[in-house]
Amino acid sequence: MVLDALIRIKNEIDSTLTFRRSCREGICGSCSMNMDGRNGLACTTAIEDMKGDVQITPLPHMEVVKDLVPDLNRIYAQYRMIEISCTDMINLVNTAERVALTEYSDIDLQVEKLYWRSGATELATGKKTLTLQQFEEKYMPSFKAMGMKYRDRNVRKIYLRHFQHSQPVIEALRELDVYANVLWPLAHLKAAGHYLKKATSEIKATGGTNWQKFLPPRFQKIMFFPELWSDLEKEEWGKAAFLSNPSEIVSKT
Repeated sequence: MVLDALIRIKNEIDSTLTFRRSCREGICGSCSMNMDGRNGLACTTAIEDMKGDVQITPLPHMEVVKDLVPDLNRIYAQYRMIEISCTDMINLVNTAERVALTEYSDIDLQVEKLYWRSGATELATGKKTLTLQQFEEKYMPSFKAMGMKYRDRNVRKIYLRHFQHSQPVIEALRELDVYANVLWPLAHLKAAGHYLKKATSEIKATGGTNWQKFLPPRFQKIMFFPELWSDLEKEEWGKAAFLSNPSEIVSKT
């Protein structure tokens, strides 16, 4: 695979070569790059399928941090913006903090308790990582502005006003909830599984942060459209029983 070649180059020829890699299973997307003019994953792209010299460059149309490492902050920010446009900010708040807030609580209080902000805290110090600090400094004003802009016109509010009796819309929104808030984080959890052990010493590769409490959807219970799920489905959110047949869960109402 192309990734194996890059690792060999780094180990034997140029130790300064910089690129991302993680799961090596085609799940996490860390090793995304452009190979001979085509975007793909270095861990799943066979060298044997390429002929002659292979030109490898960072993903196009993105700022480059170093060598083959693009700046992914904008992508992460765009995903957070998608979340905000889908549902009320209160539904993105940490479960434990949600009970003390309401749908129209002060937007600053809600933003302060967003679930993903607890996923980049150093275990040793309890402080935010430098990565999270820099991300917040750059994007939090935009997130707050979006929260206010979409407070009464996010996808959930549009559904409640116009589509509560539309079965196709209900199924589509349930599918979105399952893929965005259960299957997608579980895919990342699988990719990082060999790091997320019980022992603190075994998760150094995560930057010393406790992703064990951040990635599993059964802990976060983030739902864009909570009124579309029964009490039992909410209780089973992200658990094995819930995932036994995702397509059946989506179509069940």
